[in-house]
Amino acid sequence: EDVKKEIDEVKEESEEVKQESEELKRENEELKKAGEESKKESEELREDGEELRKLSEELREKSEEFKKDSEEWKKESEEMMKESEELKKEIEDLKKGGEELKKEGEELKKEGEELKK
Repeated sequence: EDVKKEIDEVKEESEEVKQESEELKRENEELKKAGEESKKESEELREDGEELRKLSEELREKSEEFKKDSEEWKKESEEMMKESEELKKEIEDLKKGGEELKKEGEELKKEGEELKK
C-alpha cells in the first residue's frame, strides 16, 4: 500500500516535471524566435544606418559643390557689377561728349548764320 502511494506520488511528480519541461521548451522556442526576430531587425537597422551614411556623404558632397558654385556665382556677379559700372561711366562720357558736340554744332551754326549775313 505504501509502495503504491509512493509510486503514484513519483508518477505525479514525474508528470509535473514533464509538464514543466514542456513549458520550458515552449518558452525556449519563443525566446529563440524572438532572438531571431531581434537579429533580423538589428540587421535591417544596420542596413538603414549604412544607407543613411551614404546619403549623408552624398549630401555633404552636394553641399560642397553648391558652396563652390555659389562662390563662383558671387565672383561672376561682382564682375558683372564692375562691368555695369564701367558701362554706366562710358554712357555718361558719351552723353557729355554728345552734349559738347551739340554745343559746338550750335556754335558753328550761329557762326555760319553770321557769315551769311
